[in-house]
Amino acid sequence: MEKNKQEVSNVSDSFVQQANGDIHNYGFSYSDVKEICRDVVRQELAIVTKEATNTFHKEITAFENQFVERLKKLENPQVMEKLRMPKLQFALHDTIKEYAKADDEGTKEELIDLLIDRLKVNEHSTEQYLIDESIKILPNLSLAQTYFLGVLTLRKTTKQGLSFLADRDLAKRAMLYEYLNEIKTLDIQYLKLVNCCSDMPGTKYYIPILNSMKSNYDLLFRHHITDDTLHTYLHNHPNMPMLNGKFLVYRNDNTNELHLLYTAKNYLIQELEKAQQQFSLSELDQFIDLFTPLTNEEIKQHLISLNSNWEKAFDYLDKEEITQIDLTPIGLYIGRRIVKKVIKDNTLPLEDFYT
Repeated sequence: MEKNKQEVSNVSDSFVQQANGDIHNYGFSYSDVKEICRDVVRQELAIVTKEATNTFHKEITAFENQFVERLKKLENPQVMEKLRMPKLQFALHDTIKEYAKADDEGTKEELIDLLIDRLKVNEHSTEQYLIDESIKILPNLSLAQTYFLGVLTLRKTTKQGLSFLADRDLAKRAMLYEYLNEIKTLDIQYLKLVNCCSDMPGTKYYIPILNSMKSNYDLLFRHHITDDTLHTYLHNHPNMPMLNGKFLVYRNDNTNELHLLYTAKNYLIQELEKAQQQFSLSELDQFIDLFTPLTNEEIKQHLISLNSNWEKAFDYLDKEEITQIDLTPIGLYIGRRIVKKVIKDNTLPLEDFYT
């Protein structure tokens, strides 16, 4: 028993793992992390006034505390060990500098998130490059500009798989339109200058937003039907198309109305084929035709009723200078992060935008 006695000393803030009577100290403590944070910006402390130095010290301390808390949640010593690498220390240096200069807490939090992601990605990868560049660019963007990158990101993708929660998701999407009326030509030129956007000359790259919504959600923007209409159809068509034994309609609990369950015909057909469901395309079309399409004005009013920011989208996103710009990989990387943060959408893999 004396032989197996374990003693641990001087391991405050360190990674310690105990299993089957063994203790392993990885030898790299959170105190070490804080010391590295100080070391990488020591030169900056020497070139500012005494008053500014005091402020800088406070910012570094705030950064250290938040950064260490995030590292603790990772529970991954190998990731933390990467802080010994020169390239990671350069990234740490840039992050702390931008953190100290940032005026709002949202940007500070995003910078720490970027640095944590930087620790997790492979070196010499495209994502590592995008993160390094984003750390330098993001603090120099206004809130309106970052939201605009999020808007352009959503324009590049569709969520055809939405079911009856589509209205809620479309209302959340409009949260990104909050600052659209603040985006001027100068903002767009600046986003091009910092390599977040690029021109698509000679062509109107994106179709009008209303046409895009109608195309991507062709089954969503349709009128509801009554129970009598459905019963009449079933009487004449006993083999109504179904998916995995379920009807392709749902009932709105608040209004008692019947709506199509899926929001896009293409997506519905993919799901039917994936489930190896036997169906007739003509019968499917007959069933869908029960739900008459909304007019353009009805679609607009429906979206605006979900969130008034949609009106800004209709007023702004069809301008020629907007339809002829696209995101660079860096702009897309930042925009995707903003989308995930603002509307809590975690289903936007970066590679999906380039397939």
